[in-house]
Amino acid sequence: MDEWRNRAMQEYYPLLYVVCIYVNMKRGSENQVGKHAVYVVLGINQDGHKDGLGLWMELGESKSTWLNILEGLKTRGVKDVGFIMMDGVSGLEEGVKIIYPEAIVQRCIVHLMRKSIKFIPTKCYKAFCASIKEVYRVNDEITARKFAEFKELWSDKYPGAVRVWENHFETTILQMLKFPSWIRHYISTTKP
Repeated sequence: MDEWRNRAMQEYYPLLYVVCIYVNMKRGSENQVGKHAVYVVLGINQDGHKDGLGLWMELGESKSTWLNILEGLKTRGVKDVGFIMMDGVSGLEEGVKIIYPEAIVQRCIVHLMRKSIKFIPTKCYKAFCASIKEVYRVNDEITARKFAEFKELWSDKYPGAVRVWENHFETTILQMLKFPSWIRHYISTTKP
């Protein structure tokens, strides 16, 4: 296990998925069960194969832990990354740009969806989700128009939910649409 954890990495990964999942585990000698954060970094190498770069465990997710992990990957040989898919830890995107300044950073659509539906009642989930999907599943020419329609439909009722998408419209939706449709599936979520 130590050999795998400390192995040399490829110098370049076109795509990295960075995600934190929570799992129940026993803690301490009292055998109390609690949630632990498991940090996962999965790379797609230049041959298109998945490469598990590592797993790290902490009590919770934080920007500083992520930055230590990414800095550790760089120390182990990952000099450059083309594209990084991530969830929404506050400040992580800016930190990633310090370590990998040329990388394109993309927020996970699924995480944004979860964040936005916290502001709306359950009975509206299906209609709301269908409405935003019309925005990010179209081509460049009509995206802005579709987004304006989405905002007009939902802003009065659920401004917090719409604000989530407004805050990430350029850096997530428009950025994703710069790529061909066949690759968008791979760069829209942290679930490869």
